[in-house]
Amino acid sequence: MRSPPPGVAPTGENDILAGVRQQPEPLRNPDRDKPSMIEKFIAKVPSRIWADGRPARARQWDAEFNVAAWARVSGATGTVQLLVRYLDSRNDQAVLVDAAEISGDGSALLSGLVKLRFTDSVEQVQISLRLSDPAMRYVVEELYMQRRGTVLRPQDKLISNY
Repeated sequence: MRSPPPGVAPTGENDILAGVRQQPEPLRNPDRDKPSMIEKFIAKVPSRIWADGRPARARQWDAEFNVAAWARVSGATGTVQLLVRYLDSRNDQAVLVDAAEISGDGSALLSGLVKLRFTDSVEQVQISLRLSDPAMRYVVEELYMQRRGTVLRPQDKLISNY
């Protein structure tokens, strides 16, 4: 019995695929299948909000924040994500607050509790939205960031669009 040519399945008397070329299974990259998200800067968070409550002489500290945004989205359907991004001398960190699927024109409340690990060299904290479709248009009507366990003050409101 002779061997089959390269790329052809071995044959047997009862083999339905006898002599049929087998296509190799394509390698799957899970990140490739995810739609790329477009990140849009929303607001810089004042240091009075994120640095308040920092332990004295601490080189690294953790803090928890309640973050919320009302976002009005139109133009396309897809995913919207709310992020807190912070930069220090070593790297750029992004923490996902919340995500919502948008199925038509409307508003989404994105909110959550995030834990941030700061170093003494924090340069900036900012809030961003990620959109799954470049055709999505958005307006952030309200945006809050408040340290967990503190009383909400008027200055904790970062954006108000009345």
